[in-house]
Order: sequence, then C-alpha cells, then structure tokens
Amino acid sequence: MTIQKQSIFERQSKLYARPMLSWVILLGWLVVCVSFAIITFASMRTVAAHVSDFQWDKVYHALAYAVLTLGLLFAWPRRALITVFLVAFGLGVALEVFQGTIAFGRTASIWDAMANAVGSLTIIAIWMRVCPLVKHNPA
Repeated sequence: MTIQKQSIFERQSKLYARPMLSWVILLGWLVVCVSFAIITFASMRTVAAHVSDFQWDKVYHALAYAVLTLGLLFAWPRRALITVFLVAFGLGVALEVFQGTIAFGRTASIWDAMANAVGSLTIIAIWMRVCPLVKHNPA
C-alpha cells in the first residue's frame, strides 16, 4: 500500500472549495428569495386592463420563473432537476390559485402557469447543456 503525498496546491484547493460552494449556495438562496418576493408582489397587485397584440405578460412570467429556477439550481446544487422544476412550477401554480381566489382585480390563468413552466424548463434545458461542459473539482 502506497501513500501518496498531496501537494500544497491540492490541500489548499480542498480547503477553499467548500467555502466557495457555500457562497454560491448562499447567493442562490438570495436570488430565490428576492425573485420570489418580486414575483409575489407583482402577482398580487391590481393592474389596469391593457389589450395588446403581443402578450408581454407571458414573457415577463417566463423570465421571472427562469430567474427563480436559476436561483434554485444554485441553491440546491445536488438536487434532481425534476425536483427543482416541480418546486418552481408548484410555486407558480400556488400563486395563480391564490391570485384567482384572494387577489382583488386579478384572475388565475392557465396560460400564465404555462409561461412559468416554459421559463423554468428553458433554464433547466440550458443548465443540462452547460453543466457537462463545466469541469467539476471533486473536493
């Protein structure tokens, strides 16, 4: 049995790998909390009816849930992607139901929930494409 000596660089990389991961996770949770607060506020405020040819509202939904999902991906680095999607989508559906039952002047919309899912799934697809390209350091 041979014992390999670790270089000082290997020992330092293992020492500093964990705090960096902690900061990434903390930043992920910060993104989740801020984006969810903004989404909740925007979902519950009353808006004037605006008719347009293009539904910018759906684009905003997709972007908001893309940011929320990205935060969840960083906050839960070892969580299954389906779990991250279900959490983001579940929060969106819960807000839509709440919007339809409690919020004054607002109605629930299946199309808003679908836009939420599109935003979330887009980030997950990009994540699946980019993650194999990132070299992970098993510390």
